[in-house]
Amino acid sequence: MVIPLGAGPAQEGSVPDVVKDVHCKYWWCLAAMFLSLAVTEIVAADVFAVLFHTIMAGIVYYMVKDQCKNMSMYCLLIVGMLCTFQAFIELIALISSVGGRRTQKTVVKQGSDNVTTYTTEVTTHPFFDESQGVQYNVQSALMIASPLVMIFAVACAYYSYNAHSSSLFEEPEDSESGPMYGRGMYGGGGGMYGGGYGGAANGGAGRSAGQPLGRSSAPPPAQPVLFQGAGQRLGG
Repeated sequence: MVIPLGAGPAQEGSVPDVVKDVHCKYWWCLAAMFLSLAVTEIVAADVFAVLFHTIMAGIVYYMVKDQCKNMSMYCLLIVGMLCTFQAFIELIALISSVGGRRTQKTVVKQGSDNVTTYTTEVTTHPFFDESQGVQYNVQSALMIASPLVMIFAVACAYYSYNAHSSSLFEEPEDSESGPMYGRGMYGGGGGMYGGGYGGAANGGAGRSAGQPLGRSSAPPPAQPVLFQGAGQRLGG
């Protein structure tokens, strides 16, 4: 199954004016939010989040620079889907941690007679706990801020995508498409099966309308009928 994607990426000058004049401001705010999250994630010691938010800030900057020249519908669709997926995952993590964040610690003790004891301690702390230090509370704050920024990004992508007059998933209009036996095959003069040329008005035995060009008016030869005739016995 092939999904029709219409025309190619939006060229320069095809971005709607409302995106350039109004939506552009929100996209710049979104780029600043992603960059702020990346800097704050350094305090939270989350390397993956730092890389992800830095990449997202770069993508948004690439789309918005030069009056949204690179903000094609493909970019809007990809950014919207990516942020939707990320927001879904982060919201699940936030909901599961609102009642308290759990930390797990495993202690290994080597006893006598080659006996090893593993002890796992599970400790639950409030979502914000001053006794856990700055890093813990910054992580909790980012668990709230990050999905909110993702939802804001999805909203920006949604409204900017719908500002375009067309869609990536609509059927392209083909002016040459039509019935297989439309004009030009069984149509008027000049077609494959056109009207009479050199008809009675010219004093000749012209072809009648609808008669194939280059063919005689004689009926086609009869087709042979299979599996008929007298039977024969082999070997006498």
